[in-house]
Amino acid sequence: MKIAILGSGAGGQATAADFALHGWEVAVFDFPEFSKQTEGITEKGGVELTGQIKGLGKVSYAGDDMGRVMKGADLIMLVGPAY
Repeated sequence: MKIAILGSGAGGQATAADFALHGWEVAVFDFPEFSKQTEGITEKGGVELTGQIKGLGKVSYAGDDMGRVMKGADLIMLVGPAY
């Protein structure tokens, strides 16, 4: 299953890592204004979780190309900020 995560903040990254650690293919989208987060995910190759759930949740792509993230997605998760 391919999962598209829309949002690269704390919630989006935690969601992406959890799905990836459960064996799903994950791609993360965010707008260019948030490239610092997506570039960090790309540099690490995923999102590192610590705590009760541990490990590197590998992400196939993180960036601002919506078409690439959405292409073939079986599930789309929109994860907004928690103010």
